[in-house]
Amino acid sequence: MNYINNWITQLTAPLSAGATVLPISPAAAARLDLTGSYLLTLVNSMNPLEQTLCEIVKVSAGLTLDRGLEGTAPESWPAETVIYCALTAGQLTALQQQVLSLQQRVDDCCGQPVSADNLTDQDGNALTDSAGNLLVLGGSAPGAENALSSSFGILTDQQNNVLIGV
Repeated sequence: MNYINNWITQLTAPLSAGATVLPISPAAAARLDLTGSYLLTLVNSMNPLEQTLCEIVKVSAGLTLDRGLEGTAPESWPAETVIYCALTAGQLTALQQQVLSLQQRVDDCCGQPVSADNLTDQDGNALTDSAGNLLVLGGSAPGAENALSSSFGILTDQQNNVLIGV
């Protein structure tokens, strides 16, 4: 899937519900790298409060269309309908699922949840206390925020037990 910032145009001709080629200007098409594909959104108004129709389409080589994606239905659109490229809920959901899947694979591999705040040795192995709890920097133990100046770090285990205030 390709992405492009600030790509918005209008249809140059009507697009029937069964059409499979996107009618846009050559200048708008030239901004798309059609060796890949893009998800585009057609709407009947640029004002979200007035939108009563939208359709998600995938455009690829030759401006060919895959219509009615992400729960939308192929519609008939008049010439001058706005079409634009933006992240869709489906793309963000898929990305979120991929991140969660990767996190689970890392957790399964390493045996413990990984966090940016986990302390590790020079080989990247997680540091733990004698009870096996991960050591983390910047913990949120109750009262710790009052005990130490905000310019200092707090070393806690994953149970938020303060080990060292530095």
